[in-house]
Amino acid sequence: MNKPVKIDQQAAELEAVRARAQPHVDSGRFESVEAVLRAGLDALDEDDRAMETPEFTAWLREKVAEADADPRLYVSMEEAFRIARGESPE
Repeated sequence: MNKPVKIDQQAAELEAVRARAQPHVDSGRFESVEAVLRAGLDALDEDDRAMETPEFTAWLREKVAEADADPRLYVSMEEAFRIARGESPE
């Protein structure tokens, strides 16, 4: 995942991040782009912690068991989209 990047590519990527964060600053919800990024990272950390709980593990196991017990034929996401677009199945 970590690949060498050129300085101009890094600058472009940082500018893209800033451009996505700036509207949240402009709306007054956050004081700075850094605060937006911090909030995003905090939310990711919270999600990670939530997924490590016994409650989440139990919920996930229940959902997997429900899916395993479902007698309907499995349809891949790609196939479902083809059907939704009215295309013929493969």
